Amino acid sequence: MIIESVKSIFVYISFLFLGGVLALSSCKTPREAPWVASACWNVQEVQQSNMKVYMAAATISSIEYQAVRGWELNPATQETATLYCDIDDDMLRTLVPEHTLCIKVCYLDKGYGGFALCYKAQGEIKRGEYVQLHNSGAWMEHTFKLYDALVANGIDQADFVLTTCDMDIMGKAKDRVGIASVRVEMSELLSPYELSVKGKRAGNIFFEDEKIEFQVECLDMTGKHACRTLAYSIINENRESIYTQKQSLSGERTCIELPSLPYGVYELILEMEGEQSYQKAVVDFSHSRRADEINTHFGTNLHFDWAVYSNEDIDFLAELVKDAGYSLVRTSLRWYQMEKSKGEFALTRNILYSNQCLKKQGLKMVGILSQECPLYDTVPYWLENEDKREAYARFCYFMVDALKEYTHIFTYPNEFNLTKGGVHHPENYHQSMDIIKAAYPAIKRANADAFIVSGAVSRFEKPYLEGLFRLGLNDYCDASSIHLYDFIGGPETYYTNKPDLNMFPNTQLFHDLMKRLAPEKQAWITENGWCSYPGEMGENEAHRNFFMCTENEQARWYARSFIINSDPNRADKYFHYSFINNEVGYFNSESNFGIIHSHNHRTPFSAKPAFVTVAAFNDIVGNALFKGNVEELELAEDERNHFAYMFVNAKGEEIACFWQRDERLLTDKKIKTYTYKSDMPYLEIYDMYGNRKVVDNKEGTYTSLYTCCPVYIKGVKEVK
Repeated sequence: MIIESVKSIFVYISFLFLGGVLALSSCKTPREAPWVASACWNVQEVQQSNMKVYMAAATISSIEYQAVRGWELNPATQETATLYCDIDDDMLRTLVPEHTLCIKVCYLDKGYGGFALCYKAQGEIKRGEYVQLHNSGAWMEHTFKLYDALVANGIDQADFVLTTCDMDIMGKAKDRVGIASVRVEMSELLSPYELSVKGKRAGNIFFEDEKIEFQVECLDMTGKHACRTLAYSIINENRESIYTQKQSLSGERTCIELPSLPYGVYELILEMEGEQSYQKAVVDFSHSRRADEINTHFGTNLHFDWAVYSNEDIDFLAELVKDAGYSLVRTSLRWYQMEKSKGEFALTRNILYSNQCLKKQGLKMVGILSQECPLYDTVPYWLENEDKREAYARFCYFMVDALKEYTHIFTYPNEFNLTKGGVHHPENYHQSMDIIKAAYPAIKRANADAFIVSGAVSRFEKPYLEGLFRLGLNDYCDASSIHLYDFIGGPETYYTNKPDLNMFPNTQLFHDLMKRLAPEKQAWITENGWCSYPGEMGENEAHRNFFMCTENEQARWYARSFIINSDPNRADKYFHYSFINNEVGYFNSESNFGIIHSHNHRTPFSAKPAFVTVAAFNDIVGNALFKGNVEELELAEDERNHFAYMFVNAKGEEIACFWQRDERLLTDKKIKTYTYKSDMPYLEIYDMYGNRKVVDNKEGTYTSLYTCCPVYIKGVKEVK
C-alpha cells in the first residue's frame, strides 16, 4: 500500500505533466522534455532516482501516517532539522540553465509548524520559500518554482535543502514535519531573466501625495528570450485582489505607475512573459500618511546596536521613525561591545551613527546601559560584588560622556527582576539597588543634566517596586519604568485570573504607585507591544499555537494603544516594542514585534499594517490635548466593551476616537452605535489607516457603528 500510495502521486503528477506537453506540442517554438529527479520512501527503504537525499544525523528518522512513510524533520537538533537534496552531477550536465525548476514536495500537514526550501541563487544569495502547516491531517503537495537556482552543490554540498531550522528564512519550528517524497522537474517554460523591481525608497513605503510607481528591469541573461509582456496585480492586507493590468514591453526597462490607492499595505504581483519564457515576482509596498510632527508622549524600541544594519539602513530607519511620529528611540548600549579589553572603551560605529541620524531628525535615543560583559563574568547581568559594580560604573561613565552631544536620557538596570530563566525573583531588588547606587554618581559626573530612568521592571510587580523605593530609589532616578505585555489581547485586556497580564489597569496602577511613592518623579512604560505572526493564519490559530496575534490584529491594537495611552494620567512616556522585526523567525515571538519587516524579509524594511495605523494616528491626533473617556464609565473596567476618547488639537478642533474590543464580536444583541455631536459645518471621518471622507454636517450629528477598528471624527470649519 505504501508503494502504491507514493507511486500514485508520481503517476498523477506525470500524467498532468504529460497532458501539458501534449497540449503545447502544436506551438511553433519547440519545447524541452521534462527532466526529473526524485526520492521517496518504499516501506522501510528510500527509493532514489538521479538524486541523493540525506540528513546530517547518522540514523535517518522516519514517520508513518495513514499508510505513507516519510522522512521526519525534527527541529530539536541541527542534525535532524534539515533534509539535504543533491541532484546527480551527471544529470546536471543536461540541464539548460534558464529552465525553471519545479520541486514538488509531498508533506504531512499535521500540527502548526512548517518548513522552507533553501537554495543557492544565481546571484549567490540564499533564497527560500516557507510552507505553513494548518493541521488538516492529510498528506499534501507543494510546488516550489525556482526561477534563479544555481544547482551546483551550493548548500553544504547539496543543491537544495528542506529545513525546519534557520537557513535565514524561518527561525526554528516547534513541530516535527513529515516529508514523503521530493520530485524535481524541469519546466517547459524558461526563466532567463534577472528581475529588479524598485520603488522610491527602501521598503517600498509611499507617503501621502507621492506617486506610487516602480522601476521594473527585466534583463535577459541569455540574449535569446526577450520579455514581451508584463502583467501585474495588487492584493491588499485582507488578501483581496483590487487591481490588474497588462502591458506590452518594447525593452528591458519600464515604469509601472499604479492608481491612487487607499492607505494600507499591499502586494504587487508581477508576471513577465516571452515567447517561451515566464517568470513571477512578488514585492510588498504600502501607502501611508506621514506624521506632520513627532508625538512627544510616545517612543519606540529599535536595536540600532545590531551590526547587520549599514549606515544607509540606519539613516533610513531614523527617518522612518520620525515619519511614523515617534519622538524617542530606546536602544541597547551593549557593555561587551564597547569594552573589548579591560579598561579600553570604544564607541561602536552603529551606536555613534544612529545617534547622529536621530539628532538630524530631531529625535533622541534613550540608551539602555546593559549589564552584560564576559570580561567581568556578568553574563547575563549579575554584578554580585563591588569590583564588578565599579566596572559597570566605569562603563556607564564612558557611554554617558561619549553620547552627551546627542542624548542625556539613559535607563538601567533592564529587567533585573528576572532570573536567568526569565522568572520573576522578588528579592532581586536588593542587588538592583546596589547597582543603581554604584552607577548613578558616575552617570552624573559624565553629564550633570542626565535624565535617568530606573527599574525597567518586567510586569507590574508592586512589592518589588515598593522595595526599590524603600531602599532609596527616589534619590537615584528621575523616572521609573515597567514593561507590560499581553501577546494575544488588545490594550484593553482585563483578566481576573491573570492580573499580571492586565495592561489596561496595570498602567494606571503603576502611575498611581509612582505618584504615591515618588510624586515628583515620572512614570514611564518602556516596553509594550504585540508580536504578529507573519503567515496567512487565522487569529485563533495564531493565538493558540504561536502565542502571537495576526498582523491585522496588531494594527488595530497599536491604534487603540495610542488612543488610550495618550491620557497623561496613565503614563508620562509610553514606548512600543518594537519598531522593526529582529529577523524573519516565523516561529519566534521575540523576532516579530516590529511594525516594519526585518532587513532580510522578502521586501526588506516593508511596512506592516501597524506602521500605517501609527502614522495615521500621529498625523490625525498626535499631540492633541486629551479631554477624557466618555463611554461606559458607569461599568467596571473589566465589563467595558465600547470606548470613546475625546481630544482637542492646537487649532481648537475636537477629535473623537471610538471602537469596540475584539474579544466581544458584534452580534444582533450587541450592535451599538456612537453619535458624535458638533456645530462645525463639516465633519472629517477617518478609518484607522487614515483614509478620509468629508460629510456636510446638516444634522449636527454623525452616527457610526462601533467596530474593533478605531474611527476618528473631527469637526472642522472648512475642508481642503
